[in-house]
Formats: sequence, structure tokens, C-alpha cells
Amino acid sequence: MLFRSEKREVTDQSTMVNIVGGSPDVIAEETRRGTERLLRNLETQLFHGNSDLDSKAWDGIIKQIKDGGNVADLRGKAPTALYLAEVLGALYSAPFYGMISHILVTPKVLTEIIKQTVHHGRHDQIQINSGNVTFGAQSISITSPYGSVPVIACPFLERHDRIAPALGTSAVFDGTVTTPTISIQTAANQNAASKFVAADAGDYIYRVVPVGKDGIGEPVDTNAVTVAAGDQVTFTIAQTNTSQVDFYRVYRSAKNAANANGALLVAEVARTAAATLVTDNNEDIAGASDIVFVNQSPDYMCYYQMLSLVRRPLAQVTTSYPFLLMMFGAPAVKLPSKMFVVKNAGVNVASGIESVTDPVLLGLRP
Repeated sequence: MLFRSEKREVTDQSTMVNIVGGSPDVIAEETRRGTERLLRNLETQLFHGNSDLDSKAWDGIIKQIKDGGNVADLRGKAPTALYLAEVLGALYSAPFYGMISHILVTPKVLTEIIKQTVHHGRHDQIQINSGNVTFGAQSISITSPYGSVPVIACPFLERHDRIAPALGTSAVFDGTVTTPTISIQTAANQNAASKFVAADAGDYIYRVVPVGKDGIGEPVDTNAVTVAAGDQVTFTIAQTNTSQVDFYRVYRSAKNAANANGALLVAEVARTAAATLVTDNNEDIAGASDIVFVNQSPDYMCYYQMLSLVRRPLAQVTTSYPFLLMMFGAPAVKLPSKMFVVKNAGVNVASGIESVTDPVLLGLRP
């Protein structure tokens, strides 16, 4: 069980007058805004939480299912309805006996599947009602051996921090987060664990962002490194004040880009002492996302709430009124062996659809 909080603060002057907006009470309005931010962070951590990176964090749904062993890797390919049906059928069979209730995807992946309903449909999936044209299916469900399973767009599956911040920017709340340095620059060498292929060969720049309890520090870039098929990229991050940083977000530029602006998240690496080694085998494909097969029954997974949302005043040491919004609880996947995660799901940018036919991609291990 873990404690989550959001600190908010209003000036004394604002508490003495009515404000313009939804609520004339500034404390009530700031409570509403703080609650929205707290719940937004909570929703993100329900999926992406990782205690390996932050000892104060919980393990989210995705990590708990992956730790159970049910994970497949599409390596950037676009999922098809047939592939999703294969996963449902395999999970329902021995030795898993799992009944999935929902397939959670990012909005981009759902859009991809909607496109496929038109591209591969026996009849055009275009409806005309009272002169209005609707392109594609309004709702998508996959038929399983036990009934239809809806495919649901889940915006929080797509990380809000998936795009690298600009150099010189930070988001520090209280305290400071010292900018790291690259003590050993990038190097690429052949390694059997590498998943870089010939199409990935080129020059890359990495952007590193420090993250700690006080917020997000200023990023730093590596030198460009030339990567060939089968290469593993390594570099070392140095941090002078280790107490400020829990982990690093590592972003990789587009191939042969001039800089790391717009680079995409490829890894999060826990800080280890003053020097942290970063290894990139292209395990996680930039821009790809997860597909999560879940059963939302409390028998399969739940959120244990130990403390309802409360607002607690803090000590007033200046002419302002600070307070803390607090929650206490944690998600629990009770039956991870009956659920499934597909990582590195991509989308097609053209009309051609590359279907998945390799059964090994199912990744199920009895």
C-alpha cells in the first residue's frame, strides 16, 4: 500500500474575496484542480507504476501482468482483429482458463483497428444516415470462445511524457533536481541481446531526464552514435547529488536526426549510486504502445483503498494557505496468469496492412 498526495497552496488575499470561475471559493476551486491532477497521476500510475524505479511507487497493472509471464512482442507491427482473437482463444484454453472482459488499447491502436474494418471488410463499413456519412465501425468487439470482448480506447495507456522535453526545461516543485552529466559517451558494439535490425541502422542521439521526489530536472543530450544491426548502445550518467534523483527517463532521437528534439521515450533506468549505466538493445520501440487484456472483475484485479481522498491543512509559515490532498491504496492483479500484455504494438501509416501470422508472437508459456 502506498500514499499518494498533491500539495496545493493559495494566498491569504484570495481567501478573502470571491474569484471568477466555477466556484467563488478559492480553496474549493484549488481543491478541485488539485484533485483532478492527483487522479490523473493516479490513473497513469495504475498502468505504468514501477517500484523498480521508485521505492515509493507501486507496481502498475502492466508490470504485474508482465511479471506473471504473459507478454508478447509485436516489434512495431500493427495488431489485427485476428491476432487479438488468437490471444483470447489461447488465454481461454488450458492451462490458463482466463476470460478477458476488456481489451485496452491506445486511441491510435483503436483507430488502426477501425481502419482495418473498412480495409478488410466484406462490405464497406460506411453508414449513411440522414445525409451524414460515418466512416468505420462505431464500436469494435472481438469474438472469443465465450462471447464478444470490447476493444476500449484508453488514453492513459499512452504516456504523457513519451516525448522528450526541450533542453533547458524542468518541472521542479519544492527543492531542486541537479542536471546530470554524461560521464561516458555513447558507444555501439555487437551484442546477442540486441534487437536493432538493418532497418534501424543509422545515427542516434539520446536525451536523459532526471526524475525525483521534487520533480523533473533539466535534460542533457549525448553525442550522436552510429548504430548497426545487432549493436547494443551503452553510456553512463553521472549525478552529483544522488539523493535528488530516483530514476532517469531515456529518450532516443529519430534515425539520423540533427538533434534530440522530439525524441521518444525508450527506457526508464533506476539510478545506481553516482554513476548509472544505460543499455539500449531496442527492447522497447519508440512510439509503440501496449495492449492490455484484462478482466475487470474484482476476482481478477482490484484497487485496495485504505484511505479516502482527504484534504489536510499544513502549517502556515507565510502569508498563504497550504494544504495536502491525500490518498492511500494500491492496485492488485490477483490472477496475472489469466491476463495478457502485448508490447510494442504499432500502427500502419499507409493503407497496406501487414498481418501477424507468426504464432510465436503470442508469447504464451504454459
